[in-house]
Amino acid sequence: MLEPEWFTPEYQPDERNEVAFLLRPLDQRNAFNLERSMAAHDGLPDFDACAAAFQYAVSDWRGLPREYSREAVREALTVTSRRWRIWIGQIAAEAYRRANLSEDERKNS
Repeated sequence: MLEPEWFTPEYQPDERNEVAFLLRPLDQRNAFNLERSMAAHDGLPDFDACAAAFQYAVSDWRGLPREYSREAVREALTVTSRRWRIWIGQIAAEAYRRANLSEDERKNS
């Protein structure tokens, strides 16, 4: 993934209003931090690594009541709602997956 692409998380709390996030490719530092965190925690990254990936990768969203902004992203990282915790984890996982695609997988995605 070289260009930002929309990602629709599996978790959708409101079937009538689909939420999606525009993800830009992770940089090497954030991909490495996720990988290092997963190695240290039996394959599951810690919240700090997920939050950093979320903050870096998300460049827009749709289907949410609040318009996208960098401030809204920072606030999402401090909210304790279940949906945001799920989305942050799913987005970090998807961004990491996309960062590790082979050349053939990139062409076919």
